[in-house]
Amino acid sequence: MAKKKVNLETASVVFDFTKDGGEALTIRADQIPGYVPLTGTALQTFLHGISQKVGDSYASAKKQADPVNWSMAQVRAQLQSLVDGIFNPGRTGEAAVKVSILARAIHRVKTLAGEDSTELAAQAFVDTLTKEQAAEYRSKKKISRALDAIRLEDATARLARAQAKAEAGDDGEDDEDEDGEE
Repeated sequence: MAKKKVNLETASVVFDFTKDGGEALTIRADQIPGYVPLTGTALQTFLHGISQKVGDSYASAKKQADPVNWSMAQVRAQLQSLVDGIFNPGRTGEAAVKVSILARAIHRVKTLAGEDSTELAAQAFVDTLTKEQAAEYRSKKKISRALDAIRLEDATARLARAQAKAEAGDDGEDDEDEDGEE
């Protein structure tokens, strides 16, 4: 699939599909709204982030009928979103990928171990597992702990949203007395 090339001299990232009969798609850092010129490690980190973000958009390409053209379309859409100042445009249609809690846990364990990982790549891996294999992964100690931590984080986030919603609806004034009179 695409070869991702980070170029520090031009402050750009190239997604090169030419090896597979496609084209090379490029984004320069200065095309992104709010970009402040960076150098050294800061620039390298910024460009690597773009490379990862855009690379995630075509993580499930192998499942597509025409992986190269589908991937290039995903890259074009993601690059345009970045140029438009939209970091997370959301996904619709065939590009929609729901990341399971197991994929999130696998990604977390790999990341903590210092391995390169993305949630979408982990989901692509999980999608290849049988039910038995997925159950085996869930039972692994590190994965099990990560699953518990993610469930706790998700529940805490849901509670915080519910509390904020409840507080936003409570302005401290009652519209009616308890007996229904104003």
